[in-house]
Amino acid sequence: CSAMRAQAKYPEEQTPVVINVCNFSKGDPALLSYDDARTLFHEFGHALHQMLSDVTYESVSGTSVARDFVELPSQLFEHWLEVPEVLSEFATHCETGMPMPQDILDKVLKAANFDMGFATVEYVASALVDLEFHNGAAPTDPMARQADILADLSMPHAIGMRHATPHFAHVFASDGYSSGYYSYMWSEVMDADAFAAFEEAGNAFDPVRAAALETHILSTGGSQDAEALYKAFRGRLPGVAALQKGRGLAACSGSVSQITVHQMQQRFAGFAARDVFGHHFGTGFGTGFSGDMRRDRYRRVRPVGMICGQRFHPEHIQRGVCNLAAV
Repeated sequence: CSAMRAQAKYPEEQTPVVINVCNFSKGDPALLSYDDARTLFHEFGHALHQMLSDVTYESVSGTSVARDFVELPSQLFEHWLEVPEVLSEFATHCETGMPMPQDILDKVLKAANFDMGFATVEYVASALVDLEFHNGAAPTDPMARQADILADLSMPHAIGMRHATPHFAHVFASDGYSSGYYSYMWSEVMDADAFAAFEEAGNAFDPVRAAALETHILSTGGSQDAEALYKAFRGRLPGVAALQKGRGLAACSGSVSQITVHQMQQRFAGFAARDVFGHHFGTGFGTGFSGDMRRDRYRRVRPVGMICGQRFHPEHIQRGVCNLAAV
């Protein structure tokens, strides 16, 4: 998704011009895989964020928000792909026009969490290694440091990091994600919690919740602090329960040992990386919601709680589960 022109009211009225370039596989007929459809919904979420912007200044319009908050509309919109009414309308046979048979649809939805314990652990391992690399002086031997970090986590030998250090571009290629790789899952915490508002209303198209989403999230860009915007929409800050449920991990919330907040504070006592979200992008939302970096950096990481407050053990992964409960 790209904005050729962002919305603004000053110094003159300016409507947004937004494009989504869909480089999907060509064919006759041209068909979308389920992953393609998810990508389409994701990018259209970004487009909505741009098109529904209603702010004064272009510098804070649309997606001009914190790095973690910018993924909220896009990842949130992905949830509507799995809404039955949407699938029955658009997941149709290319020749007959008939909707996807219910038994196939059930299999597709049930497969969404396949191997989620594995996927969660490989991601979390990368996020923790990223954070530890920015905790103190740069290691003289990055691979040895990586091995030490993984050993400290009791990382199962059967699971590798999603991005091992030699090709972990997020850490080394730019300042955007260095010490901030964890933000992908933090964005997921938010989008899962936000969609839960519609589930709680009993209607994925609830007009009251939809209006609140547009008023407080999609139309406001970066004109207000993201914490205030989310609380205005949801009535509270996001919790981890919806993410646990969405990843199929809620049932194992008591089965994995966790380190305490005090231990986590000690572990990151030397964390010296800059405030990726609060300082670098001008908002405190994704990084603790309040206070300066030194005082609140531990709470800043805690929403992904899970990430810094979790130890993994082989027996937990062998059961295919991984707890993401907040510490």
